[in-house]
Amino acid sequence: MAPRARNPPALDDLAGCVSSIIRQASTAMNDDELHDLIRRTHPKPEFSSSFQREIWARIAVAEQQSWTAQWQQWSESLFRWVAQPAPALAVVTAMLLLGSGLGRMITPDNDHATMRSAYVASINPLIAARFTTQP
Repeated sequence: MAPRARNPPALDDLAGCVSSIIRQASTAMNDDELHDLIRRTHPKPEFSSSFQREIWARIAVAEQQSWTAQWQQWSESLFRWVAQPAPALAVVTAMLLLGSGLGRMITPDNDHATMRSAYVASINPLIAARFTTQP
């Protein structure tokens, strides 16, 4: 078992001072005396006037370097670019060509009459009922 690390002498002195003050306090101490004792043994830390500004600056830098912030900046710049007329027309044209090309590749080259009758059957309920009743 490793030896236990000791506190620095200054901390031991402070702990001893605090415990002796608490021991000296009587059990009949009122709340005001107790609050004064706590204030004396736990002083408020003093920060520089720019402490809060520096912390928020660090947070802002960390947020700018995050992956989500970079993704948001990239998507905003893409949408700003596509919002212009020429790139928008190019994107719409590319999507139409891509969609029609994929549609031609995926659909089989069947008989046009069969495809026409299948379409009519899909939009006309009477014809669709006739196709389902025939063996």
